[in-house]
Amino acid sequence: MKALCIFLCLYAAAPVSVYPEIKNGYEQEMTAHRMSLQRLCEILQMEKNLSRSEKKKLKLQIQRLMKFLTCYEMTEKMLDQFKEIAPDLYHHINSLTDINGCVTDVYVKFIPIEDASVQAQGTTSLAHSISDEDTYNSVYGDRTVSVAVCIAKKSLWILAHEFGHVSYQVRNLSSYIKYYRCHYNSASTNPNFIGHNIDDPSGKEAINFERRFRSAFNNYYRYRKEKDLISPINLMASIRTNLAEGMKVQ
Repeated sequence: MKALCIFLCLYAAAPVSVYPEIKNGYEQEMTAHRMSLQRLCEILQMEKNLSRSEKKKLKLQIQRLMKFLTCYEMTEKMLDQFKEIAPDLYHHINSLTDINGCVTDVYVKFIPIEDASVQAQGTTSLAHSISDEDTYNSVYGDRTVSVAVCIAKKSLWILAHEFGHVSYQVRNLSSYIKYYRCHYNSASTNPNFIGHNIDDPSGKEAINFERRFRSAFNNYYRYRKEKDLISPINLMASIRTNLAEGMKVQ
């Protein structure tokens, strides 16, 4: 009976994802945004009779799209780096299922620090499906988790930390939400403290993941021929420059 229940759960999840997966949170809109950026750049370059206000509006739209595509590329590269440095942690999250054995996709976004909605440098969504308290829900739908990480010096450490939260919360969602509601008052609790109460099991796993990533990073760095890793902030600047040159953005 249990095997049948798991089979039905996986079958129902099939339209979303057959296997759990770490995904770029910008992916769904990337193609449309890239096409829009290309078109706006062409208009700006080719239309000679644009007014000053029209040019200003176009440039603002181009800047917004450039920022989106830069963050998309940044997320791709940072996820690749994480996978290379700590493949065991990456695989664990990339094969995550909930208490019912249902697949759960993890959507990750690396964001500029000024775009963070709270003070914390990393955030993980916490909500369940309307139909099942053990099924994760985020802005990407049922059986999904949303993770946002600020682009900073220790972005990969922050991602490891958030993956620890994800690991525990997906597997213990309904019980953890009850714990969360009992111990945290979002109106009065510092955002950096939420999820890190002394006996918070999600916080403990987050710290454990961060520790394991630090160990993996030290081993990875020890055997690298090139000792200098480009910082996330410099990587972001490099990506934007390359995109601007490719799109011929002034």
